Amino acid sequence: MYLPIPKTQLALLPLALLIGASATLHAQPQELLESLDDGAYLRPDEEPPVGVLGATLAASGEMTMAWTWESHNFSTPRKGSKEATIGEVTDQGYTFAATSARVEEHHFSFHFELEEGLDVQFTVPYRDSRADVLSPSGRTRMRTNGLGDLEFGAIWTKALIEGSFNSYGMSIGLPTGSTDSTGTNPDGSDGRLPYTLQPGSGAWSLIPQAHWLGHTDDWSWGYGGQYVLRVREGGASWNRGNELEVGAWAAHRIDRDMSISLRIEGHQSDGIDGSESTIDSSLSNLHDPENAGGTLIQLFGGLNYVGTRGNRFAMEVGVPLHDDVDGFGLGTSLTYALGWRYGF
Repeated sequence: MYLPIPKTQLALLPLALLIGASATLHAQPQELLESLDDGAYLRPDEEPPVGVLGATLAASGEMTMAWTWESHNFSTPRKGSKEATIGEVTDQGYTFAATSARVEEHHFSFHFELEEGLDVQFTVPYRDSRADVLSPSGRTRMRTNGLGDLEFGAIWTKALIEGSFNSYGMSIGLPTGSTDSTGTNPDGSDGRLPYTLQPGSGAWSLIPQAHWLGHTDDWSWGYGGQYVLRVREGGASWNRGNELEVGAWAAHRIDRDMSISLRIEGHQSDGIDGSESTIDSSLSNLHDPENAGGTLIQLFGGLNYVGTRGNRFAMEVGVPLHDDVDGFGLGTSLTYALGWRYGF
């Protein structure tokens, strides 16, 4: 799936989102903002942008329910940091070439405040993945969906100077997601589908997280990240590799209920560890575990809105600044995220 927008213009989408929002919305008088009762008012930028999953807090009360949807869109094969042609892919011995893919993830989270400064959380993910492969008979699609790996964790917060605090978290991922989903492969046979389309990771995960956040009257900012350490479960032949995610952001409150944000994120993935004998690695570049993982740096523009007390809505759009894949993988084109949270 090729996008008709040149990359030079595409990279400016998040910035255009911020400029457009600030141009069409007018800030409330400062006297009104200062007159708000802080105890009954939630700032729209009080928490990080929606894509920073590891730093969400149950700030609205003793319990918070959250839904986050992310869509990761991939288009065009790549060799390292450069685009590759279909011919270059098949010249590596693959029968077919994957040309595009989309991975959608829904995260349903529940946060409980055990005591001030300590929250526990439980996350149920649902994953829907599809990939298009070019074959002599045309374009075919492979698709899987199902529950991913359940996560349990805790977040500790510590106030620093006025207007800033640290957030530390530790989560455990359970290998509950399927790693043996089957379907129709590009050659027409029914069998196990590629590794990156599987809903589960095939491993136990230990996920430490750390974030620092600060704010003034109209601005907020932060930085931090998380590391996913995966340990293969007994008897499994493969699992997703370790992942590192770091980033920083700044947000500006443009009126009482709305803020805009700009965020940069770096993500490094070790790809696939091991292999599965029932997956024919020569079928396509997606079927080969050597073509997974890499380094991705993205720029995000976001919009945050606070409705009635306890409700918060957010969105983000991200474009790649640097994309270096392992082997002959698929390059990232766009990333979308939507979120809703309700605390009581």
